Amino acid sequence: MATERQIKSNRANAAKSTGPVTPEGKRISSQNAALPGLVSGTVVLKGESMRRFNDLAAALILQFQPRDSAEASLVQTMTVARWRLLRMWGVQTAGFELEMALQQSGSPAASGAVLAAITFRALADNSRALALQHRFEASYDRQYNRALAMLLKLRETPDSTPPTYPPLQLATETWDDDFSSEANSGVTSERNPGRDE
Repeated sequence: MATERQIKSNRANAAKSTGPVTPEGKRISSQNAALPGLVSGTVVLKGESMRRFNDLAAALILQFQPRDSAEASLVQTMTVARWRLLRMWGVQTAGFELEMALQQSGSPAASGAVLAAITFRALADNSRALALQHRFEASYDRQYNRALAMLLKLRETPDSTPPTYPPLQLATETWDDDFSSEANSGVTSERNPGRDE
């Protein structure tokens, strides 16, 4: 339980934290919560931690402090790439644990290192999982590093006070809830004459 003195001290410290003062600082600060909320619904899988994704996004936003929508988009790309890389590591760990459990039933006396080697060989010889995981890892790592390089390149250019634009609000949903009405109703496109536009 906090003492009265600690409570007063905390309140005094909180009063000193006034947040951003300049219009530019307020504008940047106002975007801090927008990024995680925009993409988390389409990136975080059922069963994954929305809180952890938001923590990752907040950490990258805090680290790179995007100054405009272009930089925010690059930080968003970095967040998604890093999240997917972390997912692949989790998938790989789970795959190894499952295979180790199967291999252990055939070799109950095997030590941890021997069991891991047997598991690795079984996965490498009988499955494409390791090769696919490696390909995805490399792809996500490349996406992150490419976005980071572009962000750093943008920051190298002299700041001639570019015009400020309102924050970019993009829909991140790629699926249409009402897909059956257009896709399956026999509606034709421009390539197929007769479509009502």
